[in-house]
Amino acid sequence: MVCLCSHSHLEPQNRLWSGGDCNAEVSLVRRLSYVALGLACILVVVLALQNRAVTHRSRELLVRAVSPHPGVYVPSVALVTLDGKHVTIGEAQQGGGQILFVFTTTCRFCRASLPAWQSIARQVRSSEKNFEVYGVSLDSVDATKDYVASHGLAFPTVRFPPGRLPTLYRAQNVPLTMIVDSQGLVTYARLGVLTSQSAVDSILQIIARGVSSLGKMTALNRGRIYEANDQEARKRAVWASDRRGIRIWDNPSNGVNS
Repeated sequence: MVCLCSHSHLEPQNRLWSGGDCNAEVSLVRRLSYVALGLACILVVVLALQNRAVTHRSRELLVRAVSPHPGVYVPSVALVTLDGKHVTIGEAQQGGGQILFVFTTTCRFCRASLPAWQSIARQVRSSEKNFEVYGVSLDSVDATKDYVASHGLAFPTVRFPPGRLPTLYRAQNVPLTMIVDSQGLVTYARLGVLTSQSAVDSILQIIARGVSSLGKMTALNRGRIYEANDQEARKRAVWASDRRGIRIWDNPSNGVNS
């Protein structure tokens, strides 16, 4: 005898199994979609962070290309001070160093830095350290002479003629305070207005330690663009330009008014 009802009992079970399998597949697909979406979000975040790091590094390299920093060399150049003395900038006496104050006569931030520069020059002269102090003007001789006379600058001043020299010294931006050793190696560079006593003290400490410590300091400071104390100020700073296109460090937080 053949049982004719066997198929009628199996069909509902097959239909039930097929429906459950379909639901499981849908659930699996949804889970995989969520996982893929999560991975895509993570990938977007990682790429954004990498792009940010690359952009930051590119900007840093651009700044380093045009701004002085410890570890870079500047060429020695024979110049004549305003009072007719022949000097060599970028090459101090053996075992000595040079402090350079780079300015323009129309930069109000350079003018605000003059008291600090004068103070540093006076203390260097009164010390027994083998350091030379020079002002470096990026303006004409006549304008520089009037500026030196009107402000009573107590340190000898030379002039960088327009052309390659300011570029080689990475001195297109002002005000700039720089210390170089006898080989023309930059051991300290500060771009920006110099008014705080802490900044002045840091420069005087470098001078007090003497030239023998400059090599070690350069190794420690290599790769830094500005002083650590200036990092936050640099983030808030704004670049302005004078009428000749020379870029001037304009920091709204430094209390200097135009």
